[in-house]
Amino acid sequence: MRSLITTFRQTWYNPQFYRSLRTVSLFKAYRYLAGVFFVFSMLFGLAVLAIFTPRIGPMLDTIAGTFPDELEIIIENGIANSNQEENFFIPWPENLNTNEFEWIAITATEESQDIQTLFEEHNTLSVLTSDTLAVRSLSSSDVGTYPLSDIEYARLTSETVMAWVDDYRVLVYVAVISMVVLFIFLFPLIGVVWSALFGFVGVMLVYLVAGMRGVTLSFRHAYIQALYALSPALAVSLVLFFGGIALPIQIPLLLYILVIVFNIKKPLTTLVV
Repeated sequence: MRSLITTFRQTWYNPQFYRSLRTVSLFKAYRYLAGVFFVFSMLFGLAVLAIFTPRIGPMLDTIAGTFPDELEIIIENGIANSNQEENFFIPWPENLNTNEFEWIAITATEESQDIQTLFEEHNTLSVLTSDTLAVRSLSSSDVGTYPLSDIEYARLTSETVMAWVDDYRVLVYVAVISMVVLFIFLFPLIGVVWSALFGFVGVMLVYLVAGMRGVTLSFRHAYIQALYALSPALAVSLVLFFGGIALPIQIPLLLYILVIVFNIKKPLTTLVV
């Protein structure tokens, strides 16, 4: 870790460091970038776990608590029936911070109704008819339909819903933690592949600056310099992105150009009198 931090500091401004990269292998350059991506992905993943893991339990309780105590839904041989006068509306929980929906569900099992019309007339996440559960996409206006024909028997009450949530509570925690761990290890791989490809673009800029300053570089040396010069721009972009701030691409690109301009130069010569 100390070596990674030292190298990272040198990539900002240290012309001698960039000249010394002629002896660095491609593997070491890729490993360095993987380390940079891993540090940021690990910090982000741990922050996500620290912030959201304590909220999972209350959120599950809130979702389970939205099922009204007076409502009972029985699905038998693929046909749903409700004990309440319909259409029956289940409000969106107030402590789930979103203004997207007014209702979490509408039960309309007594008579045949057009599902699309119900979605158009009511701002609801889902609709339960006698033979279908329809759910609106959270990211678009698309509606997914799920026939109940495969369900032989199910009884839904506030107690059974809470028991079901309790049964799967641990699995939800495991799923969230697994996704974060997968992200922590997969993100560096994707980042290195992207950096390796972008390095072929950066090498042209390195050659342009080197040519203007009379610096002779092999393609391998210029390519590795282009890779290391990426880390300052990557660091700034990742910190702000994970913080919820999306930078215009021109800003990290300008930082990348400045790093190359200030570090690709001939060594100073000492005159002996």
